[in-house]
Amino acid sequence: MPEYSRRLYQEALLYEQPNTDSKVLNRLLPGLTVRVLDLQRTWLMVENPAQPGQTGFIAYRAIQPPRGGAQTNRPDDLQTEAASVPSGPPATDVRNSLTEENVTTDAAKPVAPASNTPEGAPLPSTKRLTNAVSAVEKSVAMAWNRYGGLLEAMGTKYRIDAAILAAVVAVESGSTAFGPGNRMIIRFENHLFFDYWGKKNKDVYDKHFKFSSTKRWQDHMYRPTETSEWQTFHGDQLKEWVVLDFASGFNTAAARMAISMGLPQVLGANFKRLGYATVNEMFKALNDKDTGERAQLLAMLKFIETDPYNRGLISLRNQDFTAFATMYNGPGKAEFYGNLISERWQALKRMLAQ
Repeated sequence: MPEYSRRLYQEALLYEQPNTDSKVLNRLLPGLTVRVLDLQRTWLMVENPAQPGQTGFIAYRAIQPPRGGAQTNRPDDLQTEAASVPSGPPATDVRNSLTEENVTTDAAKPVAPASNTPEGAPLPSTKRLTNAVSAVEKSVAMAWNRYGGLLEAMGTKYRIDAAILAAVVAVESGSTAFGPGNRMIIRFENHLFFDYWGKKNKDVYDKHFKFSSTKRWQDHMYRPTETSEWQTFHGDQLKEWVVLDFASGFNTAAARMAISMGLPQVLGANFKRLGYATVNEMFKALNDKDTGERAQLLAMLKFIETDPYNRGLISLRNQDFTAFATMYNGPGKAEFYGNLISERWQALKRMLAQ
């Protein structure tokens, strides 16, 4: 793992070993910059600022900025990411935010979006469901209760049953926008990080990441050092973020392009398609604690709307969920995802009719 410096966002105890039962070497205050030498699960090995050459361990959470904050102490400059990241394959098989900044002048002030538009509609549904029993019903009811107001506005605009949109959200993220530490739900895709960075740095990549050679989206593993055991991480948000942060030590832009983000699990590599200047701008918008949920849902619709063949809108209007999943998730498991969407849509329709 390459060495780099990180700023502390909260007080941290420097332990002799990566556990709280070991000897405390120092107390590090917020704002201090430390040199990171290694990553061990939820611990960072750093150099003791008070005694150069001495190393210890601090909790990983100490370097996490406040929810929604942007990290500015990465080793590479995201503003030049377009030039620094190798081109990968077209991002057409992934699962997107278009929130334009208001332009103001001395004579004009921003106008708030109308409450019946996706940009201005309230997030929650006015008809809350309390009759969910099964796991499928609970998942899609959660999506409806939390985001039904916005989904109905989207459905009206695009002529799509809002219950279908809720089913898509339930399938993609379990109806959850943010996870532990108030950070957005992500999935780090090893094979895409290989495409965007590892292909030209294969010797280093192969020491830390691997994936199936036949089904690239499977068997994802990583290890922080060459002598560490290989670890799985999908299904655990804390681990997903640890791997993202580890990969960012090699190239932040490439790492963020290789993650699926938020409720719609849209890939960071789609940032230009969604109107963002950089993947960091997209990452910041979707991870914002106040506006991130809306940005994530608008991203989903923007991704669907901008399909060059209009497959997304047409398939949802026709309730052809396998065709939709082919466009949104890729052909590999299209029927599987299509069936999940159909199952949750039918469940939501039954609950809304009661």
